[in-house]
Amino acid sequence: MGGGKKKKTITAAEKAQKKEEVKEVKKPEKKEKLSSAGLTEIDESLLSKALSTIKSSDVVTTYQLATSLGVRMSLARRLIRELSARGEVRVVDKFRSLYLVSKAS
Repeated sequence: MGGGKKKKTITAAEKAQKKEEVKEVKKPEKKEKLSSAGLTEIDESLLSKALSTIKSSDVVTTYQLATSLGVRMSLARRLIRELSARGEVRVVDKFRSLYLVSKAS
């Protein structure tokens, strides 16, 4: 009693074929990662950029520093710790991985 599947009409088959062609043409290109996102080492030029970013505003968060330098959050946290150890910046507040940093007085 069940019978088989009904075949698609010609127009439905043409529409499906057009959709497949559009999918092939519009393949999304992979986004290229930032060249600085691969940075894992701290060097003096990066430290000086971070210091100038922090000095340009009153208070800077880890996220703001990471986005302004184009680095990962973990590297931004390491930069803050390094600058704090040198005494060039002051950690105003810390909550888990979020640092609030200001320039040293």
